[in-house]
Amino acid sequence: MSNAEQAYLGDEALAGLLKKAGLRVEMSQIRGLLAGVLAACNEIEQNGATAHAMIVNPYDWWYAMLGKGVLAELAANGTLISRTRMIAPGHALVGDFAVAARLLDGGRSEIRVEEPPPGTFATPGPAVVAEIWEGLAVHLPTHFFYVVPVVDEGWTPR
Repeated sequence: MSNAEQAYLGDEALAGLLKKAGLRVEMSQIRGLLAGVLAACNEIEQNGATAHAMIVNPYDWWYAMLGKGVLAELAANGTLISRTRMIAPGHALVGDFAVAARLLDGGRSEIRVEEPPPGTFATPGPAVVAEIWEGLAVHLPTHFFYVVPVVDEGWTPR
């Protein structure tokens, strides 16, 4: 992100899509995660887009989605599903990522080998360092829906 972009966007630009004020719409789950995901897909279609992708927690993939028939139906519709621990269990980010946002390459990415600061790893020695300078431009925040439980008590399956 350039200095001009940082000055314009402020420190909130570093918080990410889910924490940026005004850039997310929360949908309470009506009858569980699957009902919430399908409602989010419908809302995106009603806004004139297509729900091309969603991001879910691996727990929900394995226990709420796999074996329920919904994965094949979503795949047939062209919807990609990504699993990551960065989304809390019971939550999902659904959107038309291709239209609503663009990843901006800062052109300054690099990979190098160097000594890490003392105490970083159990033993000293060279480490691979990767720095990627990128930005996220959100054009149409109405094309993202964040599905959350009706009562989010911070539940985790662990």
